[in-house]
Amino acid sequence: MKTNDIDRLIKLLQGMASYNDKGYIWMSHGPEKLAAEQQGYRAALERFITEVGEASIPPAVLGELRAEGVAQDGSGLVYERVAALLGRPV
Repeated sequence: MKTNDIDRLIKLLQGMASYNDKGYIWMSHGPEKLAAEQQGYRAALERFITEVGEASIPPAVLGELRAEGVAQDGSGLVYERVAALLGRPV
């Protein structure tokens, strides 16, 4: 993966984790808005995969991005695992 693609992915995963942790509460989003935002994160991850190309993404990273529940991660574990797999400090 190119450096700018890694940066984009890390930023997306950080934003996703932050929103799912407490961001939706700070923004007063109810269950419907939360679900819509999470669907948006899932779509953003799929767009990223399409733009970069599956072949360019390490298989372990691709597995994390396609895991069930990835768009609901509020713990930051997906971000941490992907950052580690891509050699980025957390």
